[in-house]
Amino acid sequence: MLKGRAKLQVSSLIAIPILTFPWSIPRILKLHVHFLLIDRKNYTMKQLKRNGVPMTDIQTTIAKIILYPASARVTRMATFQLPAGDHEVQLQAIPGTIDPSSVSVNLKATSQAVVLRDVTVDRVVTALANREELASLEAEIRALGEEIQSAQQRISGSATKIAHIDGLLSETRNIVYALTQDKLTIEEHFNQVGQIDSKRENYIQEQSTLHIALQNLEDELKEKKMLYQGLSSRGNHENTLVKLRIETTEEVSIKPELSHLQRSCGWKPVYRASLDGYQLKLAYEAEVTQRTGEDWHEVEMSLSTSQPMGFRDLPELDPWYLRRYTPPRAAPDAMQPMIMSAAPRPMMKAREVSEEKFDALMEAPSAVVKDQGVSMHFELPHVVSVPSKDTATKLNIVTLDLPSEVDLLIIPKITADAFRRVKLTNDSKFTLMPGKVALFFDGEYLGESHFDLIPAGGKKEISFGSDQRIIVEREILQQEVSKKVLQDRNVRAYKYQIKITNSSSETLNAEIQDNIPVSREDDIKVRLDIVEPKPTKTDELNRLIWKLPLAPKSTTLLRYAFVVEAPRDIPITGLPND
Repeated sequence: MLKGRAKLQVSSLIAIPILTFPWSIPRILKLHVHFLLIDRKNYTMKQLKRNGVPMTDIQTTIAKIILYPASARVTRMATFQLPAGDHEVQLQAIPGTIDPSSVSVNLKATSQAVVLRDVTVDRVVTALANREELASLEAEIRALGEEIQSAQQRISGSATKIAHIDGLLSETRNIVYALTQDKLTIEEHFNQVGQIDSKRENYIQEQSTLHIALQNLEDELKEKKMLYQGLSSRGNHENTLVKLRIETTEEVSIKPELSHLQRSCGWKPVYRASLDGYQLKLAYEAEVTQRTGEDWHEVEMSLSTSQPMGFRDLPELDPWYLRRYTPPRAAPDAMQPMIMSAAPRPMMKAREVSEEKFDALMEAPSAVVKDQGVSMHFELPHVVSVPSKDTATKLNIVTLDLPSEVDLLIIPKITADAFRRVKLTNDSKFTLMPGKVALFFDGEYLGESHFDLIPAGGKKEISFGSDQRIIVEREILQQEVSKKVLQDRNVRAYKYQIKITNSSSETLNAEIQDNIPVSREDDIKVRLDIVEPKPTKTDELNRLIWKLPLAPKSTTLLRYAFVVEAPRDIPITGLPND
């Protein structure tokens, strides 16, 4: 299939079949297969001719990237000279994770005598693992395994010898008998013991040496296995090759602009909120992930929240049908025989079904689709570099000084903590997209929160932890039941006190919240009797809200009392200490 006069060493080349995705030019509609020749050692493309047409290899560089949440639109540039004639230009070193159908090419030339005839996109697969190296490692691993097995057998034999000698040294009955029968003297006995003990020491030393050798063999085997796993896991490397068929009637300088959609990359918004005193700074950042296998070096980047691959068919409205409601058939009584009786059980009438149950029966299940209709586009003011790696890279979009109000939120019924609350207003031109927020107070990391969508002009309350300088106490001062007024009714009286101590040297604004019960019954009455100081706000749920300044080095007291009146014979749940 390849023609030309180039002399190639066939033994050093691998022929790999590649599927070519034809460019969407009306004249080129068929899918064809051809072969790319790749050098086995260096994996570099060879300069060839196909059907007498010169082939030129060109390296492209990334000029601009529009990064989406789960993909990117990448623009590549190149510059080269072509003489007059028909040429095939191969744009190389493009990652294999691009979307072939998204490729577009725009030619800029110094002459109008340039025609782009054809664009094709090829997948180039290169085997990275060296078969000979893997086979050699396999042989070394097998040999090491055999050596380890042999060393383990020698250690086992040495241990058997040591156990046998220990048995001899512990044998006393035969020795005593030999001594009493004058068959063995004491000197001869100690000589034998010395010889046996010397042998034992030799075997122990031998066993220690064998253990060290075994450990070295196991370490070497582990290293070889890790090396083998690393080489074998390389698998195949996939690149994309874009071919341009160009005709020109004169020598020209050409600058192709290649654009394509890139997978294995994306971004999401994250924030860093820093509160220093009463000043809030919000760093709007992009957490960029890219695992394309190609580093992005000093490229122009834009960040977009749109979804370029979010194509959907046009909706079609289905007919809306009504039908007569048929009540469900009553289940047969388990105590009655399964045969039909002369007086059949009455069926449930349609009017006996509540409207709520009827709606539930008639409503068909459907998916819930939410679309906020918000799309943002950020142009970064400088070029950026993002390496291809498993971890994310953070890029700063903008740092905002947002107007904010700082106070304390105290709800002593729930907790004794005084929460530092920041009410911010997004007065910037940016929409703050949903994302994680790292919180810092006076330079110290507090934890992580989350932003929902905050449009321009929107408001948000953030907790910046508790203020340890504030001591909050809540106690019940009175709890009694009165039977004086009406004999058929109970009147229960309760009185509470909230004590707030500000141990700091500054005045702190605080919002204190508490509540009294809300009755769900007409004959149970709840009445607020006394409250000091007067609340800033109350509502229909009987919540009491005070907005007060807490003077430095001082204590603030809040008291309130309420009564609950109900008939004697009605038990009440939800009262204090229930």
